[in-house]
Amino acid sequence: MTGAIPLQGLPLNTPITKGMELRRVTLVFPILAILLILSLFGCGETSAPTELTTKTEKTIEDALQPALGSQMTLEPHIPAIRLTSTPWVSACKPTSERTEIQMNPMKTPRVSAPKPTNEKTLRQVNPKPNLSDGHPVFLSKWGTHGKGDGQFNSPHDVAVALDGSVYVVERNNHRIQKFTSAGVFVSKWGTEGSEDGEFYFPEGVAVGPGGSVYVAEESNDRIQKFNCEGTIIGTWGTEGSGTGQFNQAHDVSVGPQGSVYVSDSYNHRIQKFTSDGVFVTEWGTKGSGDGQFKNRTRVAVAPDGSVYVSDMYNNRVQKFTSEGVFVTKWGTQGSGAGEFLWPRGIAMEPDGGVYVVDTHNHRIQKFSSEGVFVTKWGTKGSGDGQFINPYDVAVGPNGAIYVADPENNRIQKFLAEQ
Repeated sequence: MTGAIPLQGLPLNTPITKGMELRRVTLVFPILAILLILSLFGCGETSAPTELTTKTEKTIEDALQPALGSQMTLEPHIPAIRLTSTPWVSACKPTSERTEIQMNPMKTPRVSAPKPTNEKTLRQVNPKPNLSDGHPVFLSKWGTHGKGDGQFNSPHDVAVALDGSVYVVERNNHRIQKFTSAGVFVSKWGTEGSEDGEFYFPEGVAVGPGGSVYVAEESNDRIQKFNCEGTIIGTWGTEGSGTGQFNQAHDVSVGPQGSVYVSDSYNHRIQKFTSDGVFVTEWGTKGSGDGQFKNRTRVAVAPDGSVYVSDMYNNRVQKFTSEGVFVTKWGTQGSGAGEFLWPRGIAMEPDGGVYVVDTHNHRIQKFSSEGVFVTKWGTKGSGDGQFINPYDVAVGPNGAIYVADPENNRIQKFLAEQ
């Protein structure tokens, strides 16, 4: 054997025999055993018996080095993470945010619990939102493409009840899904069809002050009313241009007194009904003048009863009284602040702020109740806070903002700046 490290007392050029190798290794193990016993029970140290100290490792390495040679190495010591009788652990948060656990031994790593996922639903939470940018910040998201619970196939509209429940209308799955405010799946209803409780390309959803859920169906030209668990209460509408008829009912919104407003797309008008579907009034004709509309629109009602309509092909927002009298308008085509490329969803804050989905600019814009630009956020993409042609926006009772992001098949939740 050549190239070996010589035993102590032999000349450097003395060959090493197998007998010497055996004696050298035989001497090592008693030394190692003694050092281990001393590290475990000796010297009155209080370190945990399951861990080797750095000092002990160094002693073992020094003892083994002359016997095993200069190429002998020990793996670096990595402290074990373990719970003791009094672990230092952060308190559990009573929310859907990720819980982070910290262990107190010096220089032990910080461990994050896995994000709550399952085969059907993906929910992700931002545990520390930064409110310094002046616009709403990303909080969480949920949804993947599919037909399972919590999955989506083109979620086109979202609405929030007074108890915080979130309702999502899925155009291509022909159904409604209900979630908690944190995105936990609760229930669903609807299949493809034209019978009561069935849907054919539903487009809009709204929740009344009493908890009733209203769904606008483009292809069935009607409004269906349900209780909060999806039991059918009533339905109204047929195809046509008369009062109470629709040519693609594109959106629905409910006022503070329970009045129901419907966007009647290709009749270029808004129709107002009682909570049970009795016709009250209508306004609008095709065009670009004040009080006119061009094809698809969406509608929202403020706490004071004012009605806001996103006039998509005219790239503007119009404001009316509860009876349809024109008040004001804002917006032109473009990508600057206060400009639009197909404004779709629209929602109101309790204090009168107006959120507008600027679809082909892949962003959300916020305005005052009179149309003064406040802020905007969003870029094209699939990251947190990004959108690909978003469709709708809703505001919860606590001010949380929910955005339907259909091409990403998800709902994103944001927190408004306080």
